[in-house]
Formats: sequence, C-alpha cells, structure tokens
Amino acid sequence: MYRVKRILGAVVLSMGLLHGCGDSDTTPDRGKFQLPAGAKADDPIYSCEGSCGDVAPGGCYCDELCTTFNDCCPDKETACPAATPPSPGFCSTGTVVQGSPAYVDSTDGMKCEIAQPVCLTKDSGACPQLAPLPPDWCKNGEVVQGEPTYVDSTDGMKCQIPRPVCVTKDSTACPQLAPLSPDWCKNGKKTQGPPTFIDSTDGMKCQIPSPICLTTEPTACPQP
Repeated sequence: MYRVKRILGAVVLSMGLLHGCGDSDTTPDRGKFQLPAGAKADDPIYSCEGSCGDVAPGGCYCDELCTTFNDCCPDKETACPAATPPSPGFCSTGTVVQGSPAYVDSTDGMKCEIAQPVCLTKDSGACPQLAPLPPDWCKNGEVVQGEPTYVDSTDGMKCQIPRPVCVTKDSTACPQLAPLSPDWCKNGKKTQGPPTFIDSTDGMKCQIPSPICLTTEPTACPQP
C-alpha cells in the first residue's frame, strides 16, 4: 500500500517509556500560494522533499489537498509521486505514521520512493514495556537513533520501538568510503535513505550514509 511520506501523528517509545502524541484539531487557513517577491522556486524551503503529506517550511503544501487549494509547492509532483491512499477505515482507532520508505527501481534507471503507512496503537498497555538502557551504555561512543522497528500490539495494530545505536567517535574504526562521481545522479534528485550501521573495529558501530538517486519523472514510478 502506497501513501505519501509524512508523519501524521506519533506514538514514540523512548528508553522504555511509551509516549502518545495527540493530533491537533485545528486546520490552518488554506489559499493560493505565491512565492514571495525575490524568492526562487528551487529554494529548499519551498520544496516538498521531506514534507510530502504536510506543509513545507516555506508555507506551500505537499498534501493531497494542495491542488484543491492551489497552494502546492513547485516540486510537489516530482517530490511526492502519486500514491494509493489507505482503504476507508484503515487505522480508524489508531494513529497513522509513516515507516521507513521503500525504494524501488524506476523505469528510467533510478529509484522511486514509496512511503509505508503504519497503524500505531494508542494504547501503551498493548505494547511491550522496555527496560531502560544501563547508564554507562555507550559511554565511549555517541548514541544515535536508527530507524524504529514496528512490532504487533495486542490490539491488532503496531507498536513503534526505538532503535538506539552506539556509534563510534573514531573515524579510523570505520571503512573509508570512496566519494561518488561528480555526475552521479545528474538527471535525478539526490536524497539520503536511512543510514546503515555496521560493526566498527572498536566494538561499536559505524554509521554509513545511503545516498539514493530518485527519478524526477512521476510516470517512471509505480502508479496507483
């Protein structure tokens, strides 16, 4: 099931505690969006990258209603490929969040980004209770959050489980990566996928970036 990428609400488990985040009942005024005088359409604050399904930092929108209100960001069509909305009633008693996107081959040799909606329970009692990490865990490294995992809740939905990772501070303990060629992704749009974590030589982890070349042609991606 495809859906635009954006967190609409969150239930986050952190260091063993589950916190629920309520949805806002307020709806902002919507209307035709125009770039301010002197602004450029390629300014990142007017881009839908990272804001599909919501509003971009510059005030233009990247959701399914922007064509109705005429307030879409300039790159909405390319940054947010068409997606199939969830079926009626999907997650009617839970909270919809977006899991890690999937990247599939496009027909023009690049990648398409496909969002993965997840239905989270609102009942913390339906999720496993996590023990806190020891105080000296990762005392010589840096704690970063990997992509969360999702496990079944007892009420038929999902629980979001955080994934703390202890990353080494010693760059020499990690493999040295060759730079990408200057013309890599010259016809596409560069983005960063979720990082991967591999063992470092000092017993911790190395965080490896995952550059991805996205197609800018919506018709090169799976259509709903």
